[in-house]
Amino acid sequence: MRRLLLCLLVAGAGTFGFARAASAYPQFQFSSGTNKCSQCHYVPSGGGLLSSWGRSEAGDTISMAGDGAFLHGAVTLPSWLALGMDLRLAGTRTDDGGQESPQSAVFPMQWDFYARVAFTDAFSFMVEGGLRGEVRPEDTALDAVYIATPTELHPEHVAQACTAKKHVLTEKPMAIRVEQAQAMIAAAERAGVVLQVGHSHSYDLPIARMREIVASGRLGRVRMVHTWNFTDWMARPRRAAEFDIEQGGGVTYRQGAHQVDILRVIGGGLVKSVRATTFDWDESRRSIGAHTIYLNFTDGTAATAVYNGYGHFAGAELIGGIGEWGEAARPHGAPKPAAALSPERELAAKRKRARNAIPASAPHQPHFGLTLVSCERGDIRQSPDGLLVYSERGREEIALPSDKNPRDLVIAEFANAIAGKRVIHTGQWGLANLEVCAAAIESSRTGKEIELIHQIAVAK
Repeated sequence: MRRLLLCLLVAGAGTFGFARAASAYPQFQFSSGTNKCSQCHYVPSGGGLLSSWGRSEAGDTISMAGDGAFLHGAVTLPSWLALGMDLRLAGTRTDDGGQESPQSAVFPMQWDFYARVAFTDAFSFMVEGGLRGEVRPEDTALDAVYIATPTELHPEHVAQACTAKKHVLTEKPMAIRVEQAQAMIAAAERAGVVLQVGHSHSYDLPIARMREIVASGRLGRVRMVHTWNFTDWMARPRRAAEFDIEQGGGVTYRQGAHQVDILRVIGGGLVKSVRATTFDWDESRRSIGAHTIYLNFTDGTAATAVYNGYGHFAGAELIGGIGEWGEAARPHGAPKPAAALSPERELAAKRKRARNAIPASAPHQPHFGLTLVSCERGDIRQSPDGLLVYSERGREEIALPSDKNPRDLVIAEFANAIAGKRVIHTGQWGLANLEVCAAAIESSRTGKEIELIHQIAVAK
């Protein structure tokens, strides 16, 4: 009550002591000949209730012979009472090219109520109140947020979600620079929420089973891990930012993130140094389109990531003709660059392709090219339906279930993290992957081997 009285006292002092007659908007000066807001409003600075002359002018001039009285004249108020209301709505319409587009929404943003009681011609009392629409950061109906916006927007959007105390799953790469990733991790820690990075093909069942075999020690220590992929990534429809290295574009950031994640999961996570060469050899689509990355782990394990996104050879041929998401690959032909399309048509083509990029189910295992693991007493490679293990006992095939969508595996780990269980793909893990990708680009630029400092081991 004291606070309310203080607010009324301050408001009254401001009205009587500091209010000035503001100039009317030019359009009202032109249409009605008014120079000051006080000619139409009770308040000298304008806004709120209209005076009797203002209501008349609103009806005659602005509304073109409408009724400017309260409720358009449906109710006649006594001369000593003036009432008014201001309701403002906001509307949106989105069309992202998906199956559920376009979508529209209308929602209230502002509601104001005004009342004026006149005791005499010289003295009156005025009350104003209202409501404002706002984002409710403590909304308990929402527990987590999935951020699938462009890479350059991840830091801002993760910060917003953390401020709202929501758990966050963000797409890879988690950011463009290591410093941004560190800030994202710090924001999640301050908010006490989970920050997880995905989707990555390291979530796939074949990679997880490889990790289990390596960790079991049945084939001895892991000594080498190689992952190779060949796609038409550079020829597919793209946003301009996807080619801009400064915005996290090019295959080393966007596709190398998959490969680095796979190698670190299988190799234990602790990469000591990186040496790499990146390539940009298509003049019509300037960006990093291919790379060869050498990773040296702290325990002496060696790993390579080879990626070629120029589309002449298809990585599906390394996995028995099975495509990335477990379906039979289409017959491979010469790459058809989208460079001839206008930016608008290329974006539309990208949206169309994205609608069905990941099937809800597939008969075979997903993959990201061929991953081959060499241990002291055997080798492991992917097959269309699982793994092939080569050891002293000969060749063993391990079939894996294909009833889970790759995205289901991501959500399952995310749920485990929220439940407090130890998981692999934490924010710190995503930071370590980003560090490797950035180091590969730096190594290619400088011709030097880059030492790493943010690596962490696989959670056990």
